[in-house]
Amino acid sequence: MARRRRKTKASDKGLSRKTLLAKAEVIVGNEISEASAIQRIQNRENVFEDQGAVVPDYDPEALLNFIEITPHLAPSIASYAQNIEGYGYQYDYMEPWMADMDSEEAREAVRQALVIEQWVQNEEAALAADSEKSDVIYEIERCKQSLKNAIKEKRTKATIRKWNKAVAAQTERLDELDNPEMTDEEGADNEHEVTDEMVEAKVEEIKLQLRREQYLFDSFFENCCSERSFTSLRRIVREDYEGHGWGTFEKERDGYGRLKRVSYVPAYTVRPIAKQGELVEAIEDDPVTPLSENREIVVNRRFSIYVQIVQDRKVYFKSPGDPRTISRKTGKPYKDEKELKKAEGKDVLPANEIVWQGQHSPKSPCAPPRWTGNLLQVLGGREADETNYYYLRDNAIPYGLLFCSGGQIPTDIKDRLETRLSAEMAGSEGAGKILVVQARPMGKSSADGRAVLPQMEFQSLRQAHEQDALFTGYDERGSDRIGASFRLPPLLRGYTPSTLNRATAIASIMFAEQQVFQPERQDSDWAINKYILKDLGIRLLKFVSNSPTTRSVDDIVNIIKAAAPQGGLLPYEIRQLIAEMLNKPVSKIKEEWAQKPMAMTLAGIGTGAPGQGAPATTEPGFPDEEENDDDSNLNDLARRMGKVEARIRDIVVEEFSALGMDVDVGAAFLNTKTNEGDDDDTE
Repeated sequence: MARRRRKTKASDKGLSRKTLLAKAEVIVGNEISEASAIQRIQNRENVFEDQGAVVPDYDPEALLNFIEITPHLAPSIASYAQNIEGYGYQYDYMEPWMADMDSEEAREAVRQALVIEQWVQNEEAALAADSEKSDVIYEIERCKQSLKNAIKEKRTKATIRKWNKAVAAQTERLDELDNPEMTDEEGADNEHEVTDEMVEAKVEEIKLQLRREQYLFDSFFENCCSERSFTSLRRIVREDYEGHGWGTFEKERDGYGRLKRVSYVPAYTVRPIAKQGELVEAIEDDPVTPLSENREIVVNRRFSIYVQIVQDRKVYFKSPGDPRTISRKTGKPYKDEKELKKAEGKDVLPANEIVWQGQHSPKSPCAPPRWTGNLLQVLGGREADETNYYYLRDNAIPYGLLFCSGGQIPTDIKDRLETRLSAEMAGSEGAGKILVVQARPMGKSSADGRAVLPQMEFQSLRQAHEQDALFTGYDERGSDRIGASFRLPPLLRGYTPSTLNRATAIASIMFAEQQVFQPERQDSDWAINKYILKDLGIRLLKFVSNSPTTRSVDDIVNIIKAAAPQGGLLPYEIRQLIAEMLNKPVSKIKEEWAQKPMAMTLAGIGTGAPGQGAPATTEPGFPDEEENDDDSNLNDLARRMGKVEARIRDIVVEEFSALGMDVDVGAAFLNTKTNEGDDDDTE
């Protein structure tokens, strides 16, 4: 059997990443056997192509390798993951009034929602009636034409009577549609009437539903991940999203179809199938108010199918909301699970849903990450680091120069000197290297006839060592350009500029929060609400990612100190400020005094009981109502204002102390002191 080696043409070199290895091919006669030596990247990409999957412009694993070997990418990606998903999460109400269902605001909102629901139902009923009316008119015309044809063709009397009855029946139905009051028992005037009983019943229903959803929310997200917390899962997905363009996680259901777990899927092993399937009828929610129930709409969509390939194993997934049964083994759609098992075997399971969160690109669903525009900076920075590494390792700048004139230094002495210097200096093998510069005279003696004595001089280059790194300017510029891809200031990438101060630091953090992190956080929350909370049946609560506190605690305390005594902040607003700053919900004060300025409450101004806004009766430590002189009133007001300030100070200290934070508001909280008898007064 003759064998020969295939020659590689010059034009074949460096064409693509798929032709990086030269392969040996065996020729038998005129047939060439298939090569078996294939790169791992090429093998995986070929398998994806064989399955009809989308091949991205940049290999995801290669992009991940860049992150591992480049110092400027990892800090930016970690900053995104920490500031967008790293602060945890909480639930929030779909509408603010749901936080207090006993308030009049909540009852009025429920009433308006019920009115809107009824109005929409009537509108839809009218549209349905108009559609039916058009169908009836068409049927009347068709029956009349059939009757004319029967008379013209002299059909039997039974046939003519049949068409006459059909025309009469359709005409009667048309009259009923033209006069809907004949079938509306309540009358048109009551179509939007919502009674107090209906509102109260709906309020109680919402209270019960909110308690159920709050328990379900906390229980699910506390236990939905087996190997890590849900916050950790979101951070990992974000790192994939920023690293190579998309992130994925899987939804796992129990035997009853209920969502029970979510798990991480390495995104670089997943691709969408390039060929879009046929249009599929899917059911989506179509609410008109936050209280809408069982309002759905049928839409036609093309759902993507995804394939994961790890070594020689393939697993298929389907998109959330896809009503079809997809084979986990082959990716083929079936009508139901029974048909799937009949076609592929009893052991084959339906595909799970996978949530694909990818960056946008008009060219491909596998969009590249945001930093690929600076790919050359990434590669150049790596090359600069390698150059500096070898430059320093090999001690390109020697430790010093040894000048010798009028003689020659023996090699063994030079080696002994370098060995001693290396032993006394920490570093690489070439740390003690010196450069010897030798100069010998042309003759054997000087101009006056005397013998020339050799002279030696050592010049240290330690100062050059301190500034011997190469490409420092290029590296700094590359770091800034890569950071600009993420729109992150240097502080959030782990660098401390020389111009950094408190003002510039706060400005940098606020810019990143408003322009970068908050929009990304909202997009991420939308996916959780769409693909998880909907499956859990949660419709009155929403998933909200926590954000870092960009305002100083001292600033908040100063605002409260300045505004609360003057009535600029009410007690419930103070609690809202604290809750917003600490990313932690606080219980709402339901008493009436929480809706009034603290000074008015303690002064007894209002129409309720003392301390609730009523005219104050005689209290211990206060003058009787009979004392109405100006001095007495001023003293009384001063004492009451002192109590107001002390109460505000206590509220602030209690709220922060409950969260393990020490806030020193000082004894002179508002530069006011209460009288000695105030401690015995009733607050």
